Amino acid sequence: SNAMVSSSQPSAPATSGGALLTQKVNGFDNLADWTGEAAETAITSTFTEGIQSVKASYSVSGTYKNYYWNPPSPYIDFSSATKFMVDIYPLTQTPSQYNEPIMLKLSDQAGGAIYEVPVRNLNAGLWNTVTVDLTGIPAANRMEIKQINLYLWTGFSNEINGRTAVEYYFDHIRLGGSKINGFEKLSQWSGEAVRAANTSIKTEGAQSCLTTYTISGTWVNHYWNTGNTQKIDLSEASRIKFDIRPTSQTPAGNNEPLVFKVADDTGVIYEQQITRLTANQWTTVTIDISGIAKANRKSVKQFNFYVYTAFTSAINGRTSIQYYMDNLCAN
Repeated sequence: SNAMVSSSQPSAPATSGGALLTQKVNGFDNLADWTGEAAETAITSTFTEGIQSVKASYSVSGTYKNYYWNPPSPYIDFSSATKFMVDIYPLTQTPSQYNEPIMLKLSDQAGGAIYEVPVRNLNAGLWNTVTVDLTGIPAANRMEIKQINLYLWTGFSNEINGRTAVEYYFDHIRLGGSKINGFEKLSQWSGEAVRAANTSIKTEGAQSCLTTYTISGTWVNHYWNTGNTQKIDLSEASRIKFDIRPTSQTPAGNNEPLVFKVADDTGVIYEQQITRLTANQWTTVTIDISGIAKANRKSVKQFNFYVYTAFTSAINGRTSIQYYMDNLCAN
């Protein structure tokens, strides 16, 4: 195998000063996503990822000039992230003592407007990464982001500084942090296994997922597809970790009948049985992914925990097998 596995007692949830993983939210590659009073133009000569950036031109008239995207249901889950990032390239310079005249506003289905703050002063003629710390916003209020708006308020007269139009290139809206998925939103997960939230037996967040695998057929899957536009970049991480707790004991001399599988745009990059666990005890499983080429883990699109029913000695006559799962993360 090109990845090593180890296990230990669970520790505190991983935290990171930098973004060990990034999850793409919107790359401005489909301008039909975006609407509002700002005029938009695709720019293929300068961008930070994908195939293009967008030039948003805000004429200074009226009160507000919006430029927003409404993600379709089931919206975008920001609850596992610690950072929101967007790359911005101003075409003209705002006076250095002032913020930019544009506001960044994030709205959630449950939390309402969870963030609405002027963009900090940026350097014109350069790409700047604007980073928002999400940790002060309750996770429950950012599980269903329904609008991202970059709008001009014409009342910022000092910031506008006589300009009749303000123009920016935008690119690569993304989330950063160390948590991949905290099993807080079980509707994200699919497959033949049965999922139930458990709020008392967990290692972080509000809940874990009690996953029940009925032994029938060949494979019993429990997977999360990130979605084509929200793939996860693990190229800067060196390990994947998750907390897992079986409710029954696999016999000695066997691995668990459970396989952990990770798939990227380039194909399956990791697929191994989980080593034998102790029943009714949390274990943190650590997978070393540093041996997987970075290019093969830049756009991870599926995480799957599946039982293979041919592992008969590991199953040992059990007709169903249950695991609590929590805190899928990277470090």
